Amino acid sequence: MTYTFPKDFSDPVLALCALGEDPARQLEWMDYPAELGLTEEHIPELIRIVEDIEVFMPYDEDVDDDAPEFFSPIHAWRALGQLKAEEAVPTLIELLISNDDLDIDWVMDEIPTVMALIGSVFIPALDEYLSREDVSEMVVSGVSDALAEIGKTYPERRMDCIKALEAGLKKYRTNLRYVNATLIYFLTELHSTESDALIKQAYDADKVDLTLLGDYEDYQIDVGLIEKRRTPQRDYMAEEFEGVDKLREAIKATIKTNELFNLVDPDILKGNF
Repeated sequence: MTYTFPKDFSDPVLALCALGEDPARQLEWMDYPAELGLTEEHIPELIRIVEDIEVFMPYDEDVDDDAPEFFSPIHAWRALGQLKAEEAVPTLIELLISNDDLDIDWVMDEIPTVMALIGSVFIPALDEYLSREDVSEMVVSGVSDALAEIGKTYPERRMDCIKALEAGLKKYRTNLRYVNATLIYFLTELHSTESDALIKQAYDADKVDLTLLGDYEDYQIDVGLIEKRRTPQRDYMAEEFEGVDKLREAIKATIKTNELFNLVDPDILKGNF
């Protein structure tokens, strides 16, 4: 694989491109501005790296993903976040939306955090996406995650983030059931008791996939509206997936004849999956 670097990349950005995999996989991100000398003047170069993500991280089985350059977009968007680069808003929004086709796990895992680092300036664009009639499950997850992260990072904008998530949920009758579950999940992350009536409407209409968060009572427990269930615990997997009981029995029968039986989580044998 040949990487086509712009000839005018500065030394600090070239150093970022050479960082490679190990720093990318560290749970605690390095301080890119302090350690590499990155400043506001390097923001255009960092944005170009993110925009060229398909050059650095192409969908190609023959690509050497051990090459340091492969991880350049990851380091670049982290640096943009730490630099609070509002100039990167359009690029990062487009990356999150286009990931429906790119399907890069790093984008889903990290871009919401990067957006929260940069600030609440992302809220209008995220709100606009959720208000669309035709949305993607994957993108809704990333957009909702970003709104939740922003709302938690900037408490004064929490209600703006809740309203954006509610705008998506108000389409619950036409949304996919998993999309509604995703929106409710991140409203719960924001501890949104304010959304109780709307969320109840979605559950009452049977428009929420139960495998992500559970049912309406689970939501109420999670946000502190009630302390415990008023009704018996439901088997969400069996409700959502036909034939799951037969699958469970087959798995348990297989496990019991396996020499690793004693290593299996007892909950699996009880059918709690």
